[in-house]
Amino acid sequence: MSEYTQADLDRLIEVPKVITDPPKKVWGEEQGHFRNDMQLTSEDGSEVFSVFLRKNRDFPENFSVGLYYWPKESGRDIPLLRCNGPHGDINRVRLPSPHFEYHIHRADAELLNAGQDPLAHSRVTSEYSSDRDAVVHFSRLTGVKDFERYFPVNVQLDFTGSPSKEGA
Repeated sequence: MSEYTQADLDRLIEVPKVITDPPKKVWGEEQGHFRNDMQLTSEDGSEVFSVFLRKNRDFPENFSVGLYYWPKESGRDIPLLRCNGPHGDINRVRLPSPHFEYHIHRADAELLNAGQDPLAHSRVTSEYSSDRDAVVHFSRLTGVKDFERYFPVNVQLDFTGSPSKEGA
C-alpha cells in the first residue's frame, strides 16, 4: 500500500471531477435506507472515485454522502470524505459527540497510513442543515462538475426519486 500525505488526500478530495456514471433517477431502498450511488473521474481521467448517498427512511435527518477513491495500484478503496446528518452514536459513552450534529468526516493521512479508519474523526459543521444542502456542499467541496444536472440546487431533493419544487 502506498503512503499518503495529508496534501495527497486533500488534493484527491478537491481535484475537479466529472460524473461518469450518474445516480439513478429512482433511489433504491435497502435495510431501511434510501440508497443511490454514482461514479466519478478526475477531469483528466487519471483518478477514479465513487460516491454513495444514503438516507434513513424513518429518520430523514440521518443521512450520509460519501466519497471514495479507487487507486489504480490496488483494488481497495480509500474513504476520503463523508457529510452526515445527526445520527447519534450508540458506541460512544461520552457526550457531546459530533454525531449528534451535522458533521463532516475528512480523511486523515496519519490514520490511513497506520491502517486505521481514516474517517474516524469528525467535526461539527454549519455548512448545511439538510440532506439537500449537504449534497450541494459535498459536490462543491469535492469539485464535482455539473452536479446541478442531477441535484438541482433550487429543487428540494426527494430521496425516493421524484424531485419536487421547494415550498410546494
